[in-house]
Amino acid sequence: MKTPGYIANFDSATAMLRATGRFLRGKDFPQLGMMPAGAMPLMRPVASFINVLPQTIRERIYIRNGWGEAIPPRKLGKVRAEEIARWVVSQYPRRRYPAVMIGSSNGAAVHLCGALGIPWLPQTFLIPVRHPGIHPDEPREGMDWGKEHAPALLDANPDLQLHHMHDANQDRLMIQRMAYFRVKRLRLGEAYERFLEDTLSEGGTIFLLECRLRWPTTRVAERHV
Repeated sequence: MKTPGYIANFDSATAMLRATGRFLRGKDFPQLGMMPAGAMPLMRPVASFINVLPQTIRERIYIRNGWGEAIPPRKLGKVRAEEIARWVVSQYPRRRYPAVMIGSSNGAAVHLCGALGIPWLPQTFLIPVRHPGIHPDEPREGMDWGKEHAPALLDANPDLQLHHMHDANQDRLMIQRMAYFRVKRLRLGEAYERFLEDTLSEGGTIFLLECRLRWPTTRVAERHV
């Protein structure tokens, strides 16, 4: 199934899902699954050229490439949690598994899934959303912008909670032109439940991955922080 157009390809959850799915299909995982292995020789000279450019130009290219993956706010109402879930389960071969992992993104857990030969169903995904330009050091301005546009997403998806991220350190370049809308499932939903019914062996184990790290948050609405 084709990746929903509003899901970030550069996100860790997307990469980990594709890595697990390709491993269970017996396939390699070049370039985070974002392009075919045959493109590797073509990318090397491009990367070498970009690396010798002045830093300001490299930063603009980085910002522009990220912005190209973001969706305009008017499309937030078209996001569908079940479409994301159907895409997730389509990554895995339909066969019986002794166990399944569900929950937070974790690189070590993905390696464990590979070792055990089991799928991982992520709870969270990143939706990058374009904005007209917000300074990285103005988080309140970013929060106010998100407060205006988040209802379209949440009203259409009662199974999702929105974590609007604003990291002026790690994401300083990207958030100049986009907002990081990380969505988290509040319940399994139809696609995940059907996948478990169809593929989990009788008496199989469901591992729940829960990240217990705590971060400073401000509650904006019932399902929006």
